[in-house]
Amino acid sequence: MGIAVGISLLLMAVAGLINTFSAGAKGFRNLVIRDQFANLGVVKGKTKKEITDYVGDPTHVSILSDGRELCQWVTTNYHVALVFEGGVCGGITHESTSK
Repeated sequence: MGIAVGISLLLMAVAGLINTFSAGAKGFRNLVIRDQFANLGVVKGKTKKEITDYVGDPTHVSILSDGRELCQWVTTNYHVALVFEGGVCGGITHESTSK
């Protein structure tokens, strides 16, 4: 079996597992993103780049009426929102988890 065929079979198997266990995969993503933020520590004063390099890009970005940027990371059971001014985090404005 060639390397390309082996890789293709592996990718199909992984895709099948993710498709079959999508609820579990979403639950795992919730735990991962929540733990990444916990491990990041205090976010206030960190740059947007520092945060996104560690936890990934936000799922939602909004510009507030005062020009600040609201970045949100939203998964099925976890939500955290950070406000940025001039690319520097002013802190967490909202964080929630659900079962």
